[in-house]
Amino acid sequence: MATGYPCPNPACSHLFPSGSATGATALKCPVCGNVFHLRPSAAAPRPPAPAPKAPPQEASAASATIFAPPTAAGPIVRQIQPKRRRSWAPVIVLTLLVALSAWLLYYFFTYLRNHGDAPAPMGAALDFEKSNFRFRPPAEGWERDDGPRAPLKAVFAIRRPDPISWLAIASKDCKNTTPKDGELLQEADQRLRGYFSNVEWEQKADEQLAGQRAVRLVFTGQRDDTAMVGECYALGSRGFGYWFFTWMPSGDAATQKAAAAEWSELRQGFSLGRERENWQEKSVKHAAVAGKKATYSLRYTEGVWEARTPEEYDADADLALFGRDRSDGPAAGRFATVLVLVLPPQGDLAGAVAAAQKHLQSRQPPKATVTVLEDKTDADRREAHVGGAAGRISKLSVHVPDSSYQRFVLLAVVQTAEQTLAIQCECAWERRIYWEPGFYELLNTFALKK
Repeated sequence: MATGYPCPNPACSHLFPSGSATGATALKCPVCGNVFHLRPSAAAPRPPAPAPKAPPQEASAASATIFAPPTAAGPIVRQIQPKRRRSWAPVIVLTLLVALSAWLLYYFFTYLRNHGDAPAPMGAALDFEKSNFRFRPPAEGWERDDGPRAPLKAVFAIRRPDPISWLAIASKDCKNTTPKDGELLQEADQRLRGYFSNVEWEQKADEQLAGQRAVRLVFTGQRDDTAMVGECYALGSRGFGYWFFTWMPSGDAATQKAAAAEWSELRQGFSLGRERENWQEKSVKHAAVAGKKATYSLRYTEGVWEARTPEEYDADADLALFGRDRSDGPAAGRFATVLVLVLPPQGDLAGAVAAAQKHLQSRQPPKATVTVLEDKTDADRREAHVGGAAGRISKLSVHVPDSSYQRFVLLAVVQTAEQTLAIQCECAWERRIYWEPGFYELLNTFALKK
């Protein structure tokens, strides 16, 4: 096989010797006479082309421009480094970490301020912005005590070591509705039972707290095998509920009287904030209903009560209302009923009350007992009238022995010449605290039509 480099002129068959191009810048073909200029190149040499059969001709200018013989060093490769792109990931991560740290610090200090945990000297006014109230604790003799806070769901608690006494303030944000008396009492009961055992309480006449009407109850209970006595003032304002608890170990009358006087002074340090001065309660609608079998009227709050078919509850019912409560907690027992019954007339009011109670007994499960409960709170006023009519109101318990069935009934009776009207308000026994104020609210709208 012949070795060498073929002449770039396709019409020429000359072969240059293998070493003729080494170190040369141009070669001249001795056959066709063309001069070929050389340049360094890494490109592989063209494969030898077969000689065409056409007659010899002059090489074109294009064929004379490049002639690069192969080199032993191989092809020359130039590596181009790509431009490095700047990464923003570290900057973004750092920014997020700084923002998160700032938010955590803000939340931490806000929590301390709103929950009374921020260090503040006793006697200095404490501003609980989140709960929208202020409190000025006594300057001396009292100290912080966080023990009762969680069980009572309180935002602030203190105690006096000698003679020992406690104070706790709780709040609840109800957003766009102000809690009513029933909700305040139910919440007070739940909080007390969360901290004390064997709790018993009694509602007393309303008092003032922070310049507003507050429901008041006195309670007894046990804590760490120690008998306790105390008070709770509760009020609703601008979508918040507030509970002001004070208690002490049960002792002699003189000690309890002195403690009660001090508690009264402590309540003077409680005031409402100004965070919701322009707050407006969510509007509620009231519906008025008139009797069909008797001449009376009644108004109820829509959304809490809804009218039902009376005959589905009692053949003698002229009106039936079904109510749902709005409080937190388990769903069991979250309803109540109010029936307006039209019964035959009796000789007097006492006979009408007895007839209404007999009717109630006849509608209960077998073996159920109906017991009239003593009512020592404002009994004269409640027995004197039912709304705008003369009448009597009784509290009753319906219980089936050896079972969990127990109902609370508030029975209002109005006697007319033609009929006995019995307004039977009923709920589960464990929900009576919540529903009883709502029952009275309904009864206050009752009126006889002439």
